[in-house]
Amino acid sequence: MRDIAVKVHESEKGRIIGACDIELLGRSLNEGELTVHISEEFYFGRHATPEEIIELLDKCLSANLIGKRVVGAYCKANPDAENHIMFVDGVPHLQIYRL
Repeated sequence: MRDIAVKVHESEKGRIIGACDIELLGRSLNEGELTVHISEEFYFGRHATPEEIIELLDKCLSANLIGKRVVGAYCKANPDAENHIMFVDGVPHLQIYRL
């Protein structure tokens, strides 16, 4: 099932991935003074499966993941990442950086 939105942004240093559960597109999440806007411009280039997301994330410089399905898929493949999940308005959010 292709219920994850993903967009690949190419930069001089490498790929940056934005991915979210499809139903979150266009929403704003608030947690105290923090607001995260899940814009189609950053997060939507196409629909993807969890397996496609894992393949893309293996080859990226950084990634911004929002939603239970996409964060869960990444953590299933990379269990140590569970220690780095933060929640914004009850929604799991994970940022990945590779040097």
